[in-house]
Amino acid sequence: MKSNEDSPKVIALPPFIFLGGIIAGFIVDWFFPMPFIPEEYDVPIGVLFILLAVAHMVWAVRTFGKAGTNVDPRQPSLRIVSGGPYRFTRNPMYVSMALIVVGFAVWLNSLWILAALAVVLVVMTYGVIMREEAYLEKKFGRAYLDYKGKVRRWI
Repeated sequence: MKSNEDSPKVIALPPFIFLGGIIAGFIVDWFFPMPFIPEEYDVPIGVLFILLAVAHMVWAVRTFGKAGTNVDPRQPSLRIVSGGPYRFTRNPMYVSMALIVVGFAVWLNSLWILAALAVVLVVMTYGVIMREEAYLEKKFGRAYLDYKGKVRRWI
């Protein structure tokens, strides 16, 4: 899908940025393993993180759907969403994706995946979120600035 002119023009789709972090961390871990938790805990805790993150993601996406706006950052934002998980963070979908990465890092017992997440969060902040924020400020003005003043970017 081509980017719409009325969009924040993010550098890449966020799921692909997060997936890139998982893949990069996994590749480094393949050559230089760096486990960080006891093996008996890695799968159950990792799966728990992933399941909770997916539930949080579903809540965030459904909240967008109920508000009648687009999830895809290449499409126009139709309104500011401030209910549901958006009361606690301006980016609950990205928080969910970050928690999914944490879940995979724990499940695969890879400190490298966690290290890659740090890089991913920098890329997300500057390549996606700040562009989205500038776009939303321009499009919605004071309404978005008020929301931004009340709700944190991450958590």
